[in-house]
Parts: sequence; structure tokens; C-alpha cells
Amino acid sequence: MFKTRKAHFALLLAVLTATSSIYLTAPNAAADVCEPLDHLVGSTFEIDRDSDGADLEADDAVNCIDWLVGSDVRGVKQEDAPSGGADDSFGEGTSEDDPVPTAGSGSIPPNKSDLSWFGVNTETGAGGQQFLQLFWSRVQNPKGTTNMDFELNKNGCVPPGETDGCSANGLTPERTDGDKLITYELSKGGTVPVISILDWDDTTKNWTDRTVLSDNDGQAPGPNCADGVLTDCAVGSVNRTTIPANKANGIGPNGLDPFTFGEASISFAALFPEGTCGGFGSAYLKSRSSDSFTAALKDFIAPKQVNINNCPAPIRTAQFVVPQDTATVGEPDLPATGQVTFSLYEDTDCLPGGRVYTETVTLDADGQASTNNDPAQGGFAVTKDNDEITYKWIVEYGGDGNYEKSSTACGAETFHVTIAE
Repeated sequence: MFKTRKAHFALLLAVLTATSSIYLTAPNAAADVCEPLDHLVGSTFEIDRDSDGADLEADDAVNCIDWLVGSDVRGVKQEDAPSGGADDSFGEGTSEDDPVPTAGSGSIPPNKSDLSWFGVNTETGAGGQQFLQLFWSRVQNPKGTTNMDFELNKNGCVPPGETDGCSANGLTPERTDGDKLITYELSKGGTVPVISILDWDDTTKNWTDRTVLSDNDGQAPGPNCADGVLTDCAVGSVNRTTIPANKANGIGPNGLDPFTFGEASISFAALFPEGTCGGFGSAYLKSRSSDSFTAALKDFIAPKQVNINNCPAPIRTAQFVVPQDTATVGEPDLPATGQVTFSLYEDTDCLPGGRVYTETVTLDADGQASTNNDPAQGGFAVTKDNDEITYKWIVEYGGDGNYEKSSTACGAETFHVTIAE
């Protein structure tokens, strides 16, 4: 005797939606309640520009964040090679526009801004706005003009472990259209940085379209940045007093002398034009000791892998139902042995050409077997394309020493699909 249990979807109402494509956006952060004037609207990252100068600790207001998280630094940080003959440096008059900077090693004189650390952090603030924070530190305060330049590259050249995307020097990334250079200028020993941004033009092989991002009027940048006024898109500072060790952990275990630490916060609106998305995979820091953009570069800190990206993650979904069936073969006191074959048809007469799924399963000790239909392994699923179709299961048994082979009839076990929009 051959018996079949009612299929899991004998009477199936499949409520499905069309395949959709949605985009993941960053969650909204808390309201903009960071109190200092020196932060970008929508950000809670504290940039110190008061008489005490910059430090790494959110100590001037409640509800703000800063670089220190415990004794470590928020985001990612990169240390320079030790000062001296093995220190990374530029040579042979290399300037910012050189597509392949001449890189080597050698001592950087103190008056040429010997770098020590840089850091990169990204923040999602109020209303989902995104921000980039940067910091630099150097061994000691050099005399005269010193400028720091952060280069953001799409290529992720991070030697020695990752050399794909490196330029011919094997140390710095190969530049591509849209790479960014963020300049942090302290002209003639100034204490208020001028923060600008430039784009790499791979056709002309130079940095172009310099735009000043910081207004330098002593007030916090306002909401105009969101309206495309880029001079409202950054704020920065440099320390004018000693930063004690307990406020410089992670980059200055012995504290930081005046004018050896600088930071900036920049809106993503300055990095990515309105309506576009993109990303940068590496960042590195360099110094030059002149206001002239064509002046020779001095020290640099090797690239660090970063993830500066405003592209929402695509999520593609498809709702579906996976039909399964179960069969019991034989009498309760004499279960059948062997195998059964389940076949699912969308054809009215269960013809071979209308079979959409088949699976052969060995009966268990109770004479029972169930399908293990898995669409991920080539199985069958009901989707929006199956609207108003009636499907039929047929189960075939091959027989054993107690029972002859047998089969259920076409149409004895069905389910109907109705799509509810």
C-alpha cells in the first residue's frame, strides 16, 4: 500500500512582492548637540580652536567625540618610520604634481617638519550626514612655513603587504582621475590652518581646481556647505600649548609640544559632488616647507588602508516560497523500504517537459521520506513569475520485497500560486 501525506503546500497562497532593488543608507545619528562652536553642523566631532589649542580629548563640552577612545585613537592611524637614515622621505626635488614621486629614505632636518603620525576617521552625524576627520603630528615645531598635505587615493597601495595599485616607485599609489589632495597650510608659522582640496586630473597629470574649504573667520562653518558653498565645509586647528601625555595617548605617550599636532573635520560634500558616490582606499601624509605648491616635498608617512566611501550598499531582494513534499509508504506495522522519487510539474497532464523539480530520497525506518528542495543548490522556488499557476506533485515508489512499485496520480496533490501585489 502506498500513502502520501498532504504536501506542505497542498493549498498554497503565495503572497509575494516583485523583485526589488533598495539601497542601504546610514542610520540617523543623535541630534546635533555637541556644544563647541568649532565643529561642523551635523557633526559631533570636537575640533578645538580656542585659546588652549587642539588636543585629542573631548574635554570642552558634553555630547562630543574626539580622537581618544580610552588610550587609543579613533579610526585608523599610521606611524612614520623612525627618524634618521631609514625614515621615508622624498628626494630629487619631488613636488606635488609629480605623478610618480621620487621616494627614498633619509634624515629629515627638524626645520623641515619631520612627521610622526597621521590619522583618518569617518563619522556619520545627524541626519545621516557624513564627515571625514584627519590629524597629523610631527616630531617638533619647525621654524617658518610648514604645510601638511593628505593624499586620498582610490587605489589601495599599502606596502609591503599590498602592492596592487602602486605607482612605479612601489610605495605610493598610482593616481587616477578624482583622487583628492587636502592641504593643511600654516603659512609663516600661522596658528589657524587654511584647509583646501584639489582634484587629480589624469589627463594633464597635475592637481587642479583648488578650493578653500575653511572660512577662517573664527566662527563655526554653517549649514551652507549642504547647499554647495564649499568654503563652509571644513574646520581645523593646531595646538598652541603643550598637550599632556594623558590627552595624547596613542600618538604622544610623553605628550606633544606646541604646534606639533593639527586636526581637521571635512564634510563629505567637499569630497563627493552632489548626486555622486565614490570611495578612497588609501591615504598618506606628506610635508613641504614653503607656501609655493610647486616647492619640494620633504617627509612622508607611508599609505594606510582606509574606507572613505559615500556609496550606499545595494541590496537586491526576491521573496519566494520553496515547495516541499513528504510521503509515507507501506502499512504502519510494515513500513516499506527503498527509495521514492518526488517530481513537481506545472504541466496540466504532468508531462516530462513540464517537470520543474525532481528529487529521489531514501525511506527511513518508518517508511517516510521528505524532499530537501534547496534553490541555492539548483532547486526550485516559487516567485512572482509563477502567478496563477497550479503545480502538481507525483511520488513514485520503486518497490521492495513486500510491496510492488507504485505511483500517485497526476492532480492528486496540488497547490495553486496567487501573487498578492
